[in-house]
Amino acid sequence: MSKVITEFNINAVDFFRHSADDRPDVSLYRPHFHNSYEIYLFLSGDASFTVETEQYELAPYDLLVIPPAKYHYLNPRAGQTYERCVINFLPADIPPHFVGFLREISGYYRRVSDTDVYPLLRRMEACHKKYGAADFAALLPYMLGELILCLGTAGHERAGGRAVSPVTAQILQYVGEHLHEPLSIKTLAEALFISQSHLSHEFRRHYHISVMQYIRQKKILTAQKLIRDGARPTAACEQCGFGNYVTFYRTYKKALGASPAETAGEADRTSGL
Repeated sequence: MSKVITEFNINAVDFFRHSADDRPDVSLYRPHFHNSYEIYLFLSGDASFTVETEQYELAPYDLLVIPPAKYHYLNPRAGQTYERCVINFLPADIPPHFVGFLREISGYYRRVSDTDVYPLLRRMEACHKKYGAADFAALLPYMLGELILCLGTAGHERAGGRAVSPVTAQILQYVGEHLHEPLSIKTLAEALFISQSHLSHEFRRHYHISVMQYIRQKKILTAQKLIRDGARPTAACEQCGFGNYVTFYRTYKKALGASPAETAGEADRTSGL
């Protein structure tokens, strides 16, 4: 049974959920990525967490800051209640002064209950209950900024994860460096001197999707960011290595539920705020 303790969504971008599952169902925690930053606080349970090429064994009050377009997923194990807090936001959703800290704070933090990070998250929940919607929407960006500042300046304990596999690390690195080109399993296998069958098997075993699914999603997220940053949809199509605009348009709309032009409109509205 899943229980939502606190949940709010401000301006259809900032998202916060504090929830708990008595019997976590592995099939519900699908691998995914998105163009928002994610702050993930693990409160209880028995699980590991994979972010691209690294896997982390979680302990209560461990925290992850996951940058945009990083493939990630939880690996829950049965037997314990799984409780967590998750926040998603874009750089545009916080005061400009704090944006510079975002790259610095990405990573894995151990046991933030011993610091002022966890109380800040609890205070967000309390303020959501205490204030009206308009007042809370005005306050939230500054609370997020304070959280980011805290992570970026307080010297919290950070740790590395365990490498998922050398093969998948090579694949992700190659895809990231050649995203502007047409890519195929054959292209990757020849470039990395790996058989196509071994490459496909290793990738699916660790990431639960095919290599080509990953590449398409990565290209679309990159195109979305380019368009949000002001690029024309046709330019984003070309920069992400799509063969033609019709294919790009269909893939983009199917993946994101909006057309490239609608994404450009969102960017225009955001820039005018």
